[in-house]
Amino acid sequence: MTFDEFGEYLNSLDPNLLTPYKEQLESLGHDVDDFIYIQDYLKEARNNITFFQRLLKSLINPS
Repeated sequence: MTFDEFGEYLNSLDPNLLTPYKEQLESLGHDVDDFIYIQDYLKEARNNITFFQRLLKSLINPS
């Protein structure tokens, strides 16, 4: 998978689709206090795909 393909997948990701899983975990008594941070992070990554791709590239191939 290339970084462009990763960007396409990230762009198609809807972080709000995770909400039912959060609710299920919550109903089972699991701690979901950090859920909003995870969801916000995914939204931020999706809104800044180019930056996120460059960041990943630099972590994998530091020059």
